[in-house]
Amino acid sequence: MIKHNTSTKAFPLVMASKGEWVEIVGVTGGQVWENELVELGLIDGKKIQICHNYRASGMVVIHKGTRVALGKMLVHKVMVVPVLN
Repeated sequence: MIKHNTSTKAFPLVMASKGEWVEIVGVTGGQVWENELVELGLIDGKKIQICHNYRASGMVVIHKGTRVALGKMLVHKVMVVPVLN
């Protein structure tokens, strides 16, 4: 069973490293950003793996076996916590 680390404070998705698993715990910046994530199926509680992190231009994450590209503005708004194996 995969659990998230409740003792770690949330951090912006952009800070996650390639290969790392994280759980989405929130979005800052308002409803527009939250709606964009919902459209991608990335809601609170979803676990994703970092495929590529191009800090200057965004990142690619893996969600349910599918690669999803996220823009640089969005990856600064998504808050995550590390996932414990």
